[in-house]
Amino acid sequence: MDDKHVEIPEPEPEDVPQILESFRKITHKHCDEHGDRMGPEDVVAEAEKPTSVLHKYFEWDDGEAGHRYRLQQAQLLMRRVKITIEREDPETLVVRTVRVRAVQSVPKLREPGGRSYVMADRVIERPDFKKSLLNDVVAQLIALRKRFNEIKELDAVWEAIDDLPDDFSG
Repeated sequence: MDDKHVEIPEPEPEDVPQILESFRKITHKHCDEHGDRMGPEDVVAEAEKPTSVLHKYFEWDDGEAGHRYRLQQAQLLMRRVKITIEREDPETLVVRTVRVRAVQSVPKLREPGGRSYVMADRVIERPDFKKSLLNDVVAQLIALRKRFNEIKELDAVWEAIDDLPDDFSG
């Protein structure tokens, strides 16, 4: 699920060492069962303890948490519904079939604290929507490049990202 709809406070710098220690304890506790992994269920189980440093980072009002969860479910449903479209290559006239999300999040329409979605055909029809989406995709690719730059096996990918235009004119 997307964390854009989940609201938690930014970890306080003085809490970070304790949070990391909690993560280590959770991982160590479940080492035999899960290897060196932990999952969200493990973190929530630890956070349920009112004395845990993790506790304050969670919503414990079930009504509020339930509403937020349903928002995440709605967003996930919108992302999972796919449509099949046919695209013709203008040079070769070859028609190919692609499956895409039926709705797209268009950055220029995003509201503070959330996303707004538009039917995919409208994104294609509206140059301003398409430009906004393309610029967002490029920004995400650049962020991935920065995050994983040290993986030399992806150098060709990083070069392709570097060659992308700074702005799509639609």
